Amino acid sequence: MLFKVVLIMTLVAVSLCGLAFPIWIFGIPGTDNQYAQGWYMGLNVILVYPIASSINYISYLLLHRRMSERSCQRWQLVVSSIALISLLIAIVRMYQAFSLILST
Repeated sequence: MLFKVVLIMTLVAVSLCGLAFPIWIFGIPGTDNQYAQGWYMGLNVILVYPIASSINYISYLLLHRRMSERSCQRWQLVVSSIALISLLIAIVRMYQAFSLILST
């Protein structure tokens, strides 16, 4: 149950990153200031988080075929933990990016 909830949460977050990318590109900074630092930080989150999340779940799917039921549950817990930690890191980095952008 936890695995499915975490899977849905990360899929929503990845989808939001995909939707935010074109909008984020419109704010390309022309100078190197705090706005630009926040913009680059946010761009890194928008590009790196979906890739990291995809690698996490693809590795789980590849290992899932070769596991027993008990080890499968253990790996679901590991994958869920990694997904939640990476989501938390992405949220914190976006908060830092917006605080830099809005401080200018």
